[in-house]
Amino acid sequence: MAVYEYVCSNCKKQFEVRRSIHESNKVTACPSCGKQAQKMVSVFSAKIPEIMDIQGEKISVSSKIYT
Repeated sequence: MAVYEYVCSNCKKQFEVRRSIHESNKVTACPSCGKQAQKMVSVFSAKIPEIMDIQGEKISVSSKIYT
């Protein structure tokens, strides 16, 4: 089972739904107003791109602070 995050485009309520990966694209209704909700991209599922420095070395995004 996976946890999917949703936001209602009508009432703006955010909520989570547990379901199997096979049901990940299933239409989901808002528990508050019943309108169709949109799946959100969670922080845990977002892919962080690789960043290279001038010498071609990979830079860890979390280890550098850019100003």
